[in-house]
Amino acid sequence: METVAHTGVDAGQFAGIVALKSVGAARNRTVSLDIALVKEHQGKGLGVEAIEFVLQHSFNHLGLHRVQLEIKAGHDGRIMQYKQMCAKMQY
Repeated sequence: METVAHTGVDAGQFAGIVALKSVGAARNRTVSLDIALVKEHQGKGLGVEAIEFVLQHSFNHLGLHRVQLEIKAGHDGRIMQYKQMCAKMQY
């Protein structure tokens, strides 16, 4: 497991978790990305920063071909934000 610091989070403070889970056969190089932030850290750009880091790492270092992100019900406001963010990224 890799720990990454964020300037808006005090050292040793738990802000949330980001996880990659394998989807289907390994040869497809596809994973599902899950993210959950503690309520007090939501809305501060931490989720976007974490996803950008994980996507860059996934494509540039892990050799993945596809990362899927599912947004749970009740988080509809994030859909457009994540779509815009991902459309700008090229790895």
